[in-house]
Amino acid sequence: MTVVHLFTVTVDPVAMTATLAGPTWSHTMGASQLTGWVKLYRNLRDRKNGAFKEFYAQPTAALEAAQKEIFVLEARAKEARETA
Repeated sequence: MTVVHLFTVTVDPVAMTATLAGPTWSHTMGASQLTGWVKLYRNLRDRKNGAFKEFYAQPTAALEAAQKEIFVLEARAKEARETA
C-alpha cells in the first residue's frame, strides 16, 4: 500500500509568516514560531526509530525549506535597513 500525503508551505514575505497546508487543514505561523514547528515535526518524523517517517518527512522538509526562505528574507531586510 502506498500512502501519499500532500503538504505545502507558503511563505508570505510581507507578513513574514509561513502557512503549512495539508489536504484538509492549514496553519499559519509567524517567523518566530517556525523554529518550534520545525522541531516538532522533526521529532514526530524521527520518533520510534523513524516508524512515522512516511507521514512526517514531507511536511518536515517543507517547513525546513520555509525556514531557510524566511531566514534569507530577514537577512535581506536587515541589509536593506542598514544601507538605507
